[in-house]
Amino acid sequence: MRKILFVCSGNTCRSAMAEGIFNVMAEKRGISAAASSCGISAFAGDEASSLAIEAAKRYGADLAAHRARKVCSYALEEADKVYCMTGAHVRALCQTFPQWREKIALLARRDISDPWGGDETIYALAAGEIAKAVSLRLDELR
Repeated sequence: MRKILFVCSGNTCRSAMAEGIFNVMAEKRGISAAASSCGISAFAGDEASSLAIEAAKRYGADLAAHRARKVCSYALEEADKVYCMTGAHVRALCQTFPQWREKIALLARRDISDPWGGDETIYALAAGEIAKAVSLRLDELR
């Protein structure tokens, strides 16, 4: 089974949604892969944003039990591929964990904006961008 890691800043919005959406899509497509997530500046144990929970539900993902975790070398070591939400996340990980550089990449063609502080529409847009990028990444795993 392939192990995928999604990384953002706080692990309460974007990477949490990516994890949930990825796991739902992979199961529906019969792809042997599982995702987890973490944040570069996460506060371990924080819950997913309520708006992220609602946005992810549109894709069949349940983030109610999600708890944030901070990125660490072990998480990167265990992952087959690490997808970041922004180029800044990619650079930060490559600088801090250069030994895992070859498996770190940007999730989408462009940065996925942080919806934190936005309304339902902003979260829905972020979830849509994430779902589209996750779908393309799953196509690569086939």
